[in-house]
Amino acid sequence: MHLTLSQFDQALRDNRLALSFIGMSNTGKTFWAKRLEKIGFRRWSCDDEIERRLGNELKALGYQGIEDVAEWMGLPQEERSTGNQQKYLAHETDSMRDILSEINPPKARFHNRAFRGLWVIDTTGSFIYTDPDVITKVQENTLIVWIQATAEMKDLLFKQFLEHPKPVIWGDQYQPLSGETPEAALRRCYPKLLEYRTARYAKIADVAIPYEHLPKETTGSEILERIRKNL
Repeated sequence: MHLTLSQFDQALRDNRLALSFIGMSNTGKTFWAKRLEKIGFRRWSCDDEIERRLGNELKALGYQGIEDVAEWMGLPQEERSTGNQQKYLAHETDSMRDILSEINPPKARFHNRAFRGLWVIDTTGSFIYTDPDVITKVQENTLIVWIQATAEMKDLLFKQFLEHPKPVIWGDQYQPLSGETPEAALRRCYPKLLEYRTARYAKIADVAIPYEHLPKETTGSEILERIRKNL
């Protein structure tokens, strides 16, 4: 949803603004969404919603929390990974449809009334793999803010992925070579995954904010000002 400066300011004044944070895992989407929550935005976490939908299956395995969801999914070389990636993505797609309906319900659209409220959608890094109609609706109904990982962050992101795993949809980006160890294949393929996603994020983003432009002490109001300046 492309907005001019005046449209952005008016949306804030009218309490009619929805933001979607996109980007790779471990770039701070949840951290910044929580900062906005502190200044009045309603935060919706796709990670939390997927975990809720997987609840019974996770509970049966004694799993709880995002790192256990990553364990449930498995690494791309593990047998369970393909089926669990598909299941995860189906839950993600459905949950995105649900939040879009809540932000801008069909009845409101029918009466030509814009949604009301301040929202921030904390998407997963795999949002770009959801159904095309979901991506289109997010583009139509929210201002998409991409927290942009720099090239220098590649090694750090891979290190964080190994030390604090989160569920990752690999798509076609994991292609091990003959005789290659799983860790070597992950290390070689992860930058390719990052490059692929970077191109996809750039294509759908309304605003791009480099990760290094968001120091940890940034307040919710300052985040809004940075978004505003990058429109």
